[in-house]
Amino acid sequence: MKAEEITVNEGREQRSGPGLNGALSLTLSAIILKVLGLIYKIPLSALLGDEGMGYFNSAYTIFSLFYLLCTAGVPKAITMLTAESIAKGSVKLERKIVSVSIIAFLFISTLSTIALTLFSGQLAEFIGSANSRATIIAIAPSIIPVALSGVIRGRLTARLKLGAVAVSQILDGVGKLAFGLILAIYASKLGFSAPIISAFTILGVSIGALFSLLFLCIASKTLKRDDKEEQNIIIPNNRNIMKRVLSISFPITLASCVMSLGGLIDLSMTMRQLVAIGYTEEQATAYYGNYTTLAVPMYNLAISLISPISIALLPVIAGHYIKGEYSKFNTCIRTAISSSAFICAPLVIGIFAYSEEILKLLFRGSNISIGAPLLCLLIPSASIMSLLLIVNSVLEAKGRYSVPLISMLVGSVFKIIFGYYFISNESFGIAGAPIGTLISYVISLSISLIALGRDKNINMPIFSCSIIPYLNAFISIISSRGILHSCLKDVNESISLIICIGISAVIYFIMSFISGVFSRLKKGYMSKYTKKYERIH
Repeated sequence: MKAEEITVNEGREQRSGPGLNGALSLTLSAIILKVLGLIYKIPLSALLGDEGMGYFNSAYTIFSLFYLLCTAGVPKAITMLTAESIAKGSVKLERKIVSVSIIAFLFISTLSTIALTLFSGQLAEFIGSANSRATIIAIAPSIIPVALSGVIRGRLTARLKLGAVAVSQILDGVGKLAFGLILAIYASKLGFSAPIISAFTILGVSIGALFSLLFLCIASKTLKRDDKEEQNIIIPNNRNIMKRVLSISFPITLASCVMSLGGLIDLSMTMRQLVAIGYTEEQATAYYGNYTTLAVPMYNLAISLISPISIALLPVIAGHYIKGEYSKFNTCIRTAISSSAFICAPLVIGIFAYSEEILKLLFRGSNISIGAPLLCLLIPSASIMSLLLIVNSVLEAKGRYSVPLISMLVGSVFKIIFGYYFISNESFGIAGAPIGTLISYVISLSISLIALGRDKNINMPIFSCSIIPYLNAFISIISSRGILHSCLKDVNESISLIICIGISAVIYFIMSFISGVFSRLKKGYMSKYTKKYERIH
């Protein structure tokens, strides 16, 4: 559907763009959710321990695949179809699209819940963690409210009620945090085993999803219903509406499921290979729990601060590419790479240098001696992923949607191959998981860059735009480490870490100003993203 088709006449309610407040609210909610997820796992790690977190994260990995099957492409499909009906002035069509989708996805999500429950034992055996069965059963019901929420979020997005969408996401995260911890404490006081405490904890996901769905229903009821119904609108039958929803959502869902399925296979392979080289099932679960509780959330937090750049990049460069404005197109890409490097460099180098101190501050009850080296191996992947997000956004702006899917699929295959090789080697063990992740992202980025390299009108100055921010970050972090060892060695670890982070930030900003990073960013297009986004749409 073309952007012009969803633009409403000037005399009617403005729906031509998401608006600054809505875009910022979605970005802010994404960051809040990542922070909540990190906060959630800190006390949870102390309650469950590495073994319990292994059951929790194993069940969540399986749930993620079923979750994506029901929800990945649904909100975008509903947004596109309801936006089209709004542009035609047909309230009846809009309501029918939503009602048909709710009934259909209620049926699909219910079947998924039943399947996940019935085959929980087999899935737990498949991943090599039989004790995670209770946790899988406990999380299964959450698929239903999550799927229905996806339909309503799609409608609210088409109506540009992005603030309501953001609030629903935050309610989901807060509900999971609050009720998950309450149930975990309750089960722990009753003296239940780690697998049962994990099952109680993950019930918070279902409760948070229910609160989010309730809020979305209320927000949907408040939508204006005084739109003028345009005459002679042919309302498709239920079957045709569902065919259109599935035709849009299926490719998006497939792309999303590639990485999730790879993660599920990676989980099964990791657990089985650790057992094969001499670990017990409990030890393998504990090591995997340590990795996914300490290292992975820190990586995800870094990515959540970088991904808004690629989100803002897509509509702007699409407009320039369509118009043949290749100079502006390349300027925009250059600014995006520079901005990404400016944010990513201190995060990656700082987390690498202070991995042990950061994990000691956040996860006092976990085995830091295992988690810190794993974090050091995983965090460089954030640099590669930040570039991959931008490169894939450029490909999507050109209409080459299949290339990101292919690059992710090939990367996932190599992640399994290299992960299997390294984890099977006793010298690496669980360390093979982050190494395989890093290699897979490098391969995916290489494939996407090769696909872009065929277009002579596109310039991707990755090295020249990244070298100065990373050099500045390296110098600032090394300087703060020197101060830590010379002046703050007798100070409390938590206080000294906070002081060092502050010193690093000051040095980094000063060096960025002196080296001209700020001036180059100021000349770019990033500050004009919102205005251009609204004009393009």
